[in-house]
Parts: sequence; C-alpha cells; structure tokens
Amino acid sequence: GGRDEFAYTQLETRHDYIQWLFPSPERSRFNAQSVPLSAAEGAAIQADAEAKARVCQAYQLIVDFWGFGLVDAEAGALQCSAGCETRFANLNTPFNHNFLRISRVLNCLNATGWKHYVRPFLQALYVEIYETRRLECCSQSFASFWVQQLGEGWEAIARGDFPRALGVS
Repeated sequence: GGRDEFAYTQLETRHDYIQWLFPSPERSRFNAQSVPLSAAEGAAIQADAEAKARVCQAYQLIVDFWGFGLVDAEAGALQCSAGCETRFANLNTPFNHNFLRISRVLNCLNATGWKHYVRPFLQALYVEIYETRRLECCSQSFASFWVQQLGEGWEAIARGDFPRALGVS
C-alpha cells in the first residue's frame, strides 16, 4: 500500500540510517558520525533482551524491504514475501548500494547475538541468486563478501558446494 511504498522509498533513498539500525564492528565509509561497534557494546546488546529484540525488529524491517519475510523467528528462516518480485527488481541492479547494506546487516547479526540468522539469510539469498536467478546481480557480492560472514571455514564453503554447505535443499 501507500504507507509501505513511502517506507520503502525512505529506506532506498536515505543513506544515513543503516549504521544506526545495524551497528557493526566495521567502520562506515559513508557516515562519518557513526562509530564502529566495540566488542563490549556487542556483548551488551546480546545481554540486554530489549536491545537484542530491537536488532531483530530492524532485521525484519530490512529483509521485508529486500523482499523477504521472517517465517521462523527462532531459527531465522526466511521466505519470499508477497510482492517480492517488485522488491527484487529494486535490489537486482549492478553495483547496488544495498549490497553494502547486506554486508553490514550480516556483520551486525554476527556481532549482536543473531549469528544464527546469518546462514538462513544466506540460504534465502542463495536460492534467489543461483536457483531462481531473480537476484543474479548479487552473485559476486554473495560469493566474494557475504559468505565470509559464516565465519571460520567460509573459504571451504566458497570453494565447495554452496547449496550443500549452506543446507539449501
């Protein structure tokens, strides 16, 4: 509806919010006022149920913006939302600034107690990049950057069989 489109337009065209919604240990090249998330701050978010829930709320907002819905809040499973093709059309362009946003979100999930959401997010992206091919423009960022957010052993996953390694059936 109209309100969703307004929100989507704001999320797409504004560039000063992502560092605040998704604090990350990585310094932003685009918002000099934001500061990297320290390990102590990440631990504090993990220890505070309200702060941790806010990160999850922000995550639900941003994955909706990108065309996914959280279908299992415990495990982090995502599926394409109604109208995902429209959302994907916005995301599936070369050199899209949302690619850096996805990197930041993955990094934030790892740092704030939502590490178990990284694999399901990558699984959903994998399906849309390599199977349906609706997000083909994301393939280089997926293979070169996003898979690194799996942590230790990511190189073997990148060289190997993505679907099996990520648990995509």
